[in-house]
Amino acid sequence: MRGAVWICDIGPGPGQHGGELLFSGPVHDFFAAGRSAGSHEGTPRSRTAAFLARAERPPRPAARRPGDGLLLLRGAARHNLQGLDVAFLARAFNVVTGVSGAGKSSLVEELIERAGRGALEASPRVTKLIAVDQSPIGRTPRSNPATYTGLSDVVRDLLAATPEAVGRGFGKGRFSFNVAGGRCEACGGAGVQEVGMHFLGRVDVVCDACGGRRFNDETLEIRYRGLNIHDLLETTIEEAQVVLGGDGRAARILSTLNRLGLGYLRLGQPSTSLSGGEAQRIKLASELSRPGRGHTVYVLDEPTSGLHAADVAVLLSALDGLVEQGHTVITIEHHLDVVRAADRVIDLGPGGGPHGGQLVAIGTPEELAACEASVTGAALRGGGNGAVPTAVAAGLPRPDPAATARPITFTGVRTHNLQGIDVTIPPGQVTVVTGVSGSGKSSLAFDTLYAEGRNRFVESFSAYARRFLDKPGDAEFDQVSGLTPAVAIRQGRPSRNPRSTVATMTEIGDYYRLLFARIGQRDAGKAGSRQPAVGSDSSPRRDACDLLPTAYRLPPAATVHLTASMFSPNTEQGACTACKGLGTIVECDPTRLVTEPSRPLDAGAMDGHKAGRFYGDPFGQHVATLRSAGRARGMDFSGPWVELAPGARHLALRGAGDEEFDVEWEFKRGARTGVQRFRSRWVGFAGLVEEEYARKHADHRGEALEPLMHRVGCRACGGTRLKPERLAVRVAGRHIAAWLALTVDEGLRLLAAIARDPDGAGLSPRDALVSRDLRDEVERRLMRLQEAGVGYLTLDREAATLSAGEAQRIRLA
Repeated sequence: MRGAVWICDIGPGPGQHGGELLFSGPVHDFFAAGRSAGSHEGTPRSRTAAFLARAERPPRPAARRPGDGLLLLRGAARHNLQGLDVAFLARAFNVVTGVSGAGKSSLVEELIERAGRGALEASPRVTKLIAVDQSPIGRTPRSNPATYTGLSDVVRDLLAATPEAVGRGFGKGRFSFNVAGGRCEACGGAGVQEVGMHFLGRVDVVCDACGGRRFNDETLEIRYRGLNIHDLLETTIEEAQVVLGGDGRAARILSTLNRLGLGYLRLGQPSTSLSGGEAQRIKLASELSRPGRGHTVYVLDEPTSGLHAADVAVLLSALDGLVEQGHTVITIEHHLDVVRAADRVIDLGPGGGPHGGQLVAIGTPEELAACEASVTGAALRGGGNGAVPTAVAAGLPRPDPAATARPITFTGVRTHNLQGIDVTIPPGQVTVVTGVSGSGKSSLAFDTLYAEGRNRFVESFSAYARRFLDKPGDAEFDQVSGLTPAVAIRQGRPSRNPRSTVATMTEIGDYYRLLFARIGQRDAGKAGSRQPAVGSDSSPRRDACDLLPTAYRLPPAATVHLTASMFSPNTEQGACTACKGLGTIVECDPTRLVTEPSRPLDAGAMDGHKAGRFYGDPFGQHVATLRSAGRARGMDFSGPWVELAPGARHLALRGAGDEEFDVEWEFKRGARTGVQRFRSRWVGFAGLVEEEYARKHADHRGEALEPLMHRVGCRACGGTRLKPERLAVRVAGRHIAAWLALTVDEGLRLLAAIARDPDGAGLSPRDALVSRDLRDEVERRLMRLQEAGVGYLTLDREAATLSAGEAQRIRLA
């Protein structure tokens, strides 16, 4: 914010208490103003100015809590972590910090994964672990804060208990817009109806039957304290405390939501309209409102992301309350006020990616500030006095009315809670829209400026093209000028699809595939000799069989022309047949299957999971088959797992291949006993789990087996995701998987070397000419990534492993 040129401050409060334009002007004037004149219920009108001037600050603890026990994580080596041993304080507030890409998310994910399978060393014992992230609480408008927190059940119970409802025989289901009977059947409880406009797409119009109230007239006649179900869902959380405060369940949920600064939200506000920070606080409120029992570990991922400093103070108060109740809080965070409030700080670094993954410092914030090697410690020592930074004071580029385009000007903006404000945004400058949560920032930036800019841009398309484009919504304002098409980069977690990588997110992978299709070459097997691949622009047509390893050669008459799709792991032509282009395969993890190694396999060694208990049943056919295989191989499985020889363990887990054994199964099922004799192969306990997972993984039944599974690199392709014949094609001596395995920085150096000496890189003059534009475009995109500070990332890095900060910078680049 201090690095901006123009500030738009919206407030003074959230929801109906906000929507005013408190300040719009140069950053110098904003800092000079300090606090705006006037007050709002005793609060300075500009909370932003107050916090920047340090007139207001989040509270700091009077003393650091020593904790009561430890949560020990030993040998953490996920992603870039370098075998770390980390001790979190139990019943205290722990903060994991460090530069982007240092390994913070990886460390916490490892802790969550180990706790989930009971492999976390913890004293006192962890009763429950709750991870609270910023993912949406629902993906349809039918989901809302009331449904997520369980408050809707309370509201429906109260309405169903009224004398009018009892007299008419209405149950609580009558007051759900998801259930036939009480809802408006004309719109299905949606409140709107979709109207097809042929080539103009679909438009939502308010339902004529219910007027957007979602319920039929009979249901709306039932009232609780003068309000029907529609009225109750339209009340804010703050207002609902007055109406529903008499019910203990409702009071507990509403007070928690209000305490987290969400009093401005409506009970029935669609989840699709909530920000990531609001969704995270609703999740936290849902957990806080439940009576706590035992020792719970709460894990939060950057909970202050997008929060105003005033809301950070509210969040810290709630987290402090959890610790006071005897629970443990672990959060990934960069916000210095949160770091200063911690009882223990775990600082990772010193850099990102391969330069990170080390434990730089661990201790109190004061100890971290004294650590010279810690970047976070340096920031803590710097403090901050609210002054405008030197770069801004020295003069960043300023608007020049004579040399720049017209400013963007909106008048009378009334989108959502905005109260008819007039806003001017200078062109070609950095403008920051700020204010407390719920004040109307997103309403102005995304739902007005971006939405209107996109709508006007879309109007230039044909009617046929417009039907395929989503409409971001209609902004409400009187007049606008100077508006141009806008690009929106929202907060959000990266894709969890294992096929999504840095290369696919940036489209660099597409350019690499085209590069290989145009100038790819193969090694002819002779020193210093390289031959163009079939389909290369620089070559005469060659026999396709020369392209492939011997095992993959086609008949001489066949001809293969290289296309970009052949180098994609997402197509049948390119994907490794063993892993289907994923680069990994799912296998049963023996350490997760054998949970009690001090016991024999048929006496509880696998009892930590339902599947293990089934396969390890001493009277089951699987144990009987193992015993038969053991007798044939001279192995005894009656002893504890830890005492079995390596060969016996391999036989028990991985089986005996295609060899068949004579099995005598003495079964026992309740009172029924007997003997069955049959001949069968033994695939091993891990093989049995994998076969079952293969049958069920596509539906919900496979979820039960997921705790036993883990991903390992595909042995067929070595994790490259591609068929061997695709890896035989090379550019500059590397196959495409090797190009993608380079970091952004390494890729730039390779392209620079090719540009300096194409012949030395194995490119003919024609290859160099054909690929020049492609290489230039890739270089441009790589430079954008480098400028965004993610030069350490490899292009084949899965999107699911990126931190939220890394993903956002990639989208920005």
